[in-house]
Parts: sequence; structure tokens; C-alpha cells
Amino acid sequence: MTTIHEDGSASYNFYIEGTADRLVEPQLVPTDIACFGTVSLALEPGASRYAQLLKDFAARGTLVALDPNIRPFYATAEHREFLAELLPYVTLLKLSDEEVEFLGDDLISQVPIVVVTRGGERLSVQAGETKLNVPAAQVPVTDTIGAGDTIMAALLTQIDERGLDSSALAQLGAAEWKDILSFAVTAAGITVSRKGANPPRREEVESSI
Repeated sequence: MTTIHEDGSASYNFYIEGTADRLVEPQLVPTDIACFGTVSLALEPGASRYAQLLKDFAARGTLVALDPNIRPFYATAEHREFLAELLPYVTLLKLSDEEVEFLGDDLISQVPIVVVTRGGERLSVQAGETKLNVPAAQVPVTDTIGAGDTIMAALLTQIDERGLDSSALAQLGAAEWKDILSFAVTAAGITVSRKGANPPRREEVESSI
């Protein structure tokens, strides 16, 4: 259940007891990019199954993206250790400011590309020697639901369309990252400007950049 506050920010309650989602049996399929995260990595036995799948994809050379999306009910030392075992297999890690603090710099430094959302201020990337900040879109905030997911979707869209594998992504320079992050913050700005998790179509993003 989601509650929207006066400033457009959201808080969440999760009802998980007796649900079947944690009984998932994910399969390894051919793909160039595999994205993991959120509650699916917090509830057993599904969490361990997804963790093994993540490692299997990485072993195949698949670009693995992770958005841990830490919520209070699994912001525990045990979950941090669980994520720590996955990070060496991850190519792209998306975090919020709070998640950076939760994981800590030592763990985060194991991942080649780290993108950090900083609310309405900026989006940051650390990729090898490249460090870059792109300002967030300045829009009236109606509803922040889906903002982080829009960022990740936009990043993966750009990576896929540019035909980048893990090695090529790690070698991108500041100019390329600026274009990718600008696309992402523009998409997120459109999402937060309207009610619901309602991400934009491509033409909306391109006409707003």
C-alpha cells in the first residue's frame, strides 16, 4: 500500500505473509541484460533462487544490473551480507543516498558502474575514472512513485540501444555518460510530474531533453 504526502513523496507498506511471490522458480534464458532487485531479493526461498540466477547470468557474460531498493523491513545486517555476496557479479548498481550509507563504500567499490539518485538535486555516476553529476529535472513534483524504476529503465534502454556489453559500458567517457544520465533524469522528471507510476513514452522524453 502506498501513501502520497503533500510534497509528492511516497511511503510504502508491504503485505507479504501468505503470498506466493517468494515461491518463484526463475529460469536462465538468453539475454544481454538481466536486472534484479527490491523485495524479490529479501524474501526466501525466492531471494536465494534469484541470487543464484544472478550469478549464473554473470557467468555467461550477461550484463547484470542491480537496484536493491532497500525498504525498512529488510534494512538489516543480514540483508547487507546477502547483497555483499552478489556485488562482485554486478556490472551496474543503482542506489539512493540512503542505500549508499547502508552498503558502505567498501562494498560499493566492488562494482564497476555505480549510479546514485540524489532526490531532486542530481543523478551521479562513478564508472572507473569517470565521475559525473547531472542535475535533476526541475519540475513540479506530483508523485514520486516510480521515479527510481524510471531511472533504471532509462539507463538500461540507453545501454541496450547503444549495444553496450559490460566491458564497453565500463569504458564509456564523460560525454557518453552525460547523454545517458540526461535521458534518465528527463524521463524521471516526467514520471514525478504526474500521478501514479506512469513512466513516459520515448517521444515525451526526447521532446523534453
